[in-house]
Amino acid sequence: MSEKILIVDDEESMADLLEIFLKNDGYTVYKFYNGQDVLK
Repeated sequence: MSEKILIVDDEESMADLLEIFLKNDGYTVYKFYNGQDVLK
């Protein structure tokens, strides 16, 4: 089972890049572009 990471960043390109790197390292990534979506 992989570790889980939550990314919240309003700069979509940065969040997408982080997601790629982390997934390649075996992490499960949950990505959101704003805080309101995280709270839903």
